[in-house]
Parts: sequence; C-alpha cells; structure tokens
Amino acid sequence: DASGNTIGSGFTIDSGSSHTESFTVPFASSTARVINIAPFIVDEVANATKLNDIKSQISNLEFGSKEWAMLNQAFAGFEVEVPKIHDSGMLLEKTDYGVSEGFGVMTDYQLKVDLNGSPNDNNTYRAALGFNVYKETADGNWTNIGGTTTGTTFQVAADMDDAGNVTVSPVGCYAVSAYDTDPSYETPLSDIACIDSPSCPIDGDVTQDGNVNVSDIVYLVNSILGSGLDASCADMNSDGAVNVSDVVALVNVILNGRLSSADDASEAVLMVSENALKLESNGFVQGVQLTLSHDSSFEIELSDAYVSEYKTVDNQTTLILVTDGSHSINDIATFDGNMVVESVHVVNQSGDVSVEETVELVSFDVKVTGPNPFNPSTQLNIVVPEAGFVSVNVYNILGQKVATLVDGYMEASNAGHMVNFNASHLASGVYLVRAITANDVATQKLMLLK
Repeated sequence: DASGNTIGSGFTIDSGSSHTESFTVPFASSTARVINIAPFIVDEVANATKLNDIKSQISNLEFGSKEWAMLNQAFAGFEVEVPKIHDSGMLLEKTDYGVSEGFGVMTDYQLKVDLNGSPNDNNTYRAALGFNVYKETADGNWTNIGGTTTGTTFQVAADMDDAGNVTVSPVGCYAVSAYDTDPSYETPLSDIACIDSPSCPIDGDVTQDGNVNVSDIVYLVNSILGSGLDASCADMNSDGAVNVSDVVALVNVILNGRLSSADDASEAVLMVSENALKLESNGFVQGVQLTLSHDSSFEIELSDAYVSEYKTVDNQTTLILVTDGSHSINDIATFDGNMVVESVHVVNQSGDVSVEETVELVSFDVKVTGPNPFNPSTQLNIVVPEAGFVSVNVYNILGQKVATLVDGYMEASNAGHMVNFNASHLASGVYLVRAITANDVATQKLMLLK
C-alpha cells in the first residue's frame, strides 16, 4: 500500500499455470490505493533471497525517498519481466483486478501524482530501470526492437546478407518508453523520431541503378550541358551545385588509383588567342568548364580528354574537359569565329582552382576597318600586342613605296591603333600595306577605285 505495507503475499505461481489471490484492503477510504501489483520471474533461489532482502529494506524506508528509489533501481540486476505494453506483436493478457463495490483501483502513476503533484518533482524519485525502444510497423502499430538498462543510447544498425540485400533496415520511425518493475510501470511512448531513407544511398550513382560507372559520368555531363536530366544525386562534394567539380570527383571514384602525383594547382590563367583556348596554371588541373557566347557562325573543336563534350544552344556554348588524372589540362580547344568568355570553372584533383584573369592574346596585325575598295580614303587598324617601334608603309604593285602611315613608337593595344590612309594623289589600282615591328610583319591588300 502507500505506506509500504505488504497486504497480499505468500503464494507462488508455477511455470505454465495461473493463480488468483483475493485480499481485503485495510482502509476505510472510498478509494483504495492499491500499488505494487506486478508479477516477477526469478530463475534461482539465491536471486529470490536477494530480492526479498532488498524488498525488506525498501519497506523500512520512506516511500518515494531517494534511498527508496535507489534500492528500487537494484531490481535491474534480476531477470524481472520488463513491461512492454506498447508492443502490438506481444500477446498481453490484462489482469482483471476485482474490487469490492464502492472502491476503485488507482494506478501507481496516479498515486504518485496524487501524493506529490508530479511523479518527477524534487520530492519524489521515480526509479527507471531501463528504456524500451519501439519501431513503427507498416500497419501503424509498434513492435519492440530492444532496450537498454545501462544508459540512454541505443544503436539501430542496418544488416545485409551475403548477397548484399538489406535484411534489417534502420529506416523507419521510432519511439521510446521508460519502465520499472516494482511497481510495474511503463510510460507512454515518447515523441516519434524518424530515420528517412537516403535520397542518394550510393555516392556517385547518378543514374540510381545501384552501380557507379561510366554511364553515371555520361548522365552527369549531359545534365550539366543542359539536357534536362535530373542529377540531384550528382553533388559529389556536397556544395549545393552540380558542375565540373562533381565530374572530376566521379571520374576519380571510378578510376581509383589513377590520380596524378603532381601537386594540385591553386591558381590558373585562361589564355585566349585568335583561334585557341589554353590554360596556364601553377600545378595539376584535371577539369575545366567554360561558357562562351558567340555568333551563329562560331565553330569549336575540343582537345582530346577522358571527358570532352560541349553543347551549343542559342549562340551559347558550354564545354567540359576532364582528364583521367594521368595528365594536366593545358590545351582546351581551337575555334573559328568571334566569342566572349562568360564563365570559367577550373578544378584540380580535390577542389576548385582560382582563375585570377582571362588573358586575350592577339597577334601583330593590320586590319582594314574602312571601305575596301575605297575612294579616296580608308581606315586601317594596327594591332600591337607589345609596345615598341612600328613602321607602316604603303606600296604599289611594282614595290615602290607611295606613302608612310606610321614610323615610330606605339603603345601596346589589343584593340589596335586607328590610322587613316588618303590616296587622293594616287592612281587607281592595287596597293599593299606593310606593317613591321622588331619581330613581326603584317600585310594587307587595298583596292583604290576612282
């Protein structure tokens, strides 16, 4: 009872049998507070003796005291039946406690709330012997998968058979209860916590077919180039973006062991000449992704590599170049036509490479920007990649010099220097413009028609 007095005892139930015991509650109260109604199983006589000794000590302590709670916790050392009232897979037979008319049965939980306002306040110590862990079944019920009496951690792990099939999956929803056995009580289930199935269970399996191979590379590259394919499982470095970095990571997963021993590059410069794209870096570069804008007549040819693909949509080309790790990227592509580099992404074996600048390389040249044929004047553009002395003369078809347009120092200019040629004093015919520097010579043909 609430005072710790034993009011019903002295019988033993043999294994496989049942027993009914009746007793009179020695209270005149309208509600009999009956507690400590719980069966227990003891396998050995020694354990039974020890258990009775602990119970004897408990009966001499103040109900609900800290010492009382600590002795109650000692029952964890005995093979006492653990209450698992939430397990839908167990065949539980609820005991029908017969009570005299006019009296009721108060549960242990209700009793402790009634005595102290809360079963867990500072004046009452509720001894939890352990915790039960439940997993939700497919039909919405709960099944007990284990428990612990040694702490507050329970490991749920997956298991696979020899064929690689998952036999025990940790995916699902879980809840926990606390319990003790004297008096027998199990709490309601805790809030539910769920382990979701991973959306991408295998790193690099972009196609989600259970394998990581070259088909995943093809799928990923096509997705980056704008095919519309779903590559949500392709973010290999988990940076929230899918690009050439993920292609390099995927290639290195598939070609494990073929990584270059060279030091990774940290900086690179994109070099753009009149018909070629090149990369200069301070170390190993494994991947490049470029976006170029151009007119409809633009043509491009990529250098050979393990991955070498491009796609053009609405006068914009995206290209990807990735090596197998055996060499670094230097030559990217050759092209014909005018273009503008919109974006550059360079990666080494393990991450991004900083691209400080894009350098447009031009050759010393003479370009006709005015009319040709012309009368009587036209304009020329002298492209000077390096500052220095420049001489620009005009010759007739006999090789005679008929005019000097430039003869002196010129600053470097990729845009070029504009020069006007007035031939009002010359006869109609073909003329050659010859520009000379210390290292280069450029010529251009002009037609004067009067």
